[in-house]
Formats: sequence, structure tokens, C-alpha cells
Amino acid sequence: MNYLKKYKWLWIITASVLVAGFLIINQILRPPSTVKESTPSYKGTSQKVKDKLVLDPYFWNNKTILIEGKITAILKEGIIVDGFVFCQLDKNTVTVKKVNDKIKIKGFVVGYDDLLQELKLNQCIFI
Repeated sequence: MNYLKKYKWLWIITASVLVAGFLIINQILRPPSTVKESTPSYKGTSQKVKDKLVLDPYFWNNKTILIEGKITAILKEGIIVDGFVFCQLDKNTVTVKKVNDKIKIKGFVVGYDDLLQELKLNQCIFI
């Protein structure tokens, strides 16, 4: 009993460090979220996204959006929707669509490319 009284604060600090370490490790090692699991924070056409992007291009970063549009180009890395949105497809997504097909696509916004004037989406899937 004397031993516990003498080192009471040491035990409390050690327990606190262990609990904090466990919580931090769980947060770091959790799997990344996927597009399939996330709910889109915006749904609409690519033209509406373009209009809203002019107001604040950084607002869209790291958000999941669902857009509708027409495929204007199919590239090796992904597709371009309405000549404005570049969608890098998820590695498990197979492209069976053709140019000028209307699609709904969901993906994470990586950012806006000022040079190419494109909105970049990552991990895109067809809906």
C-alpha cells in the first residue's frame, strides 16, 4: 500500500500516456475513406460546379461531389467531363462508356488546376 501511495502520480501519468498513445495509434493506422463509403457534399451538373468554383476554388478541396455531365474525352488516366472536370478513375473501375455518353460520377476533389482550367477529381466511380 505504501508503494502505491508513494508513486500514485507516476501511475496516473503512465496510464494517461498509454491511453493517449493507444488513441493516437488507432487514429494514424485507420484505413483511408473511400468514395463508395462517403456521402457527397454536393450534387449537380458540372456547369453548376464551374459557376460555383469561380467564387471560391479552395472551398471544394477534399470534398466528395457527385456530378452529372457528358464525357468529352477518354484518356489513359481517366476521363474528362464537359471539357472541364478531369476524373481519375478508381483502380477497380472499368471504362465501358463512350464519348458523348451522359454519366453521373462521384469522386474526391483534389483541386482546381489554374493552368489547364480543370477541376481534378480522384477515385472516381460511376453511379
